[in-house]
Amino acid sequence: MRKLASIALIAGLAALAAAVNDVVAFSQADARWRNERLGNSNLTIGQAGCVVTSLASVWRVWENGWDPKTVNNELKRVGGFSGPNVVWAKSRYFRTLKDWSAVAADTPYLNARLDEGCLVVVQTMIGAGRRDPHWVLVYKREGVRYRIMDPLYGDKTFFADRYGDPKRWIYKAAFYKR
Repeated sequence: MRKLASIALIAGLAALAAAVNDVVAFSQADARWRNERLGNSNLTIGQAGCVVTSLASVWRVWENGWDPKTVNNELKRVGGFSGPNVVWAKSRYFRTLKDWSAVAADTPYLNARLDEGCLVVVQTMIGAGRRDPHWVLVYKREGVRYRIMDPLYGDKTFFADRYGDPKRWIYKAAFYKR
């Protein structure tokens, strides 16, 4: 019985690893949804839809058919917005939100959750003086480096290569798990 449970666990982890490697890189500027109104605001996905676009990649790992437009519409349907901001608790697969804006990001905690199969939408800062919040999806770690899907560019890269030291430049983290 124990051997069967071990085999099932290994098969499940292998399936998760394959799914995580297939994270879709969506761009919030894609013509198919960039002009869609974000939540209950006057902003558009193209202007401020980094969270919705990251969530589309998260949800797509576990369910086919999601893109930023369909995620935006689903969150509207379930009351998942406060203005342009996502109400995390209304989002599918949401587990917890950590706020590290006043302290260094807890990378051992982040590592442990990634190792358990969580996908993590993290806030960093961009723009002049790095004062503008921006959210990206951390979908995998390779040692001490984090692979991200960045909705601003619609690509995949390493967090540190684009934004710098994760301990310094990750301010918040929303954890998702199926």
